[in-house]
Amino acid sequence: EGFTIQNGKAVGLSVGNTYTGHAFGAGMYAALGSLNLKNMIFKNNTAMGGSSASYAQAGWAFGGGLAIQGPNSGLSTLENVTFTNNQATGGSGSDGGGNSLGGGLMVVSAALTANNLTLTNNLAKGGNTTGNACGGNPPGGGFGGAISIQYNHDQNFSNITATGNQAIGGNSTGSSSCGGH
Repeated sequence: EGFTIQNGKAVGLSVGNTYTGHAFGAGMYAALGSLNLKNMIFKNNTAMGGSSASYAQAGWAFGGGLAIQGPNSGLSTLENVTFTNNQATGGSGSDGGGNSLGGGLMVVSAALTANNLTLTNNLAKGGNTTGNACGGNPPGGGFGGAISIQYNHDQNFSNITATGNQAIGGNSTGSSSCGGH
């Protein structure tokens, strides 16, 4: 309660689209348990998926500021939490860019109640590829500039303010570009 987490960095290994190639929660990563945060600030944190020129696809990035991963046996809560200028950036690869999910906050397979969240200028950006995107080597997608939520667990959000957040797909510089998604 009552502190700031800033300038954190999480970088996946250059091993391709595997668990160790992914980056989770540069400010904070909470896995397989309950989390209760109150009066917190997450700012200027960056999660970067691993880049690779020799694997099928680069690593993904989850939750630039905070990543909550279940399954958990309880309910996580966030109250009066601010996410500002956090980034989740997918890695770059020769055969496909990594996806990014949740520039500010990523919740996957976890129950969450959130009240009074402010999300400002967070970014989810997909990774680039040097491959031919039209030939099945796509750039990474950017999903949820402010928040990304995956899988079926109870979510209860109230009093959310989100401004200036962006989700941007990566680029393909191969011989035939199909653009980001």
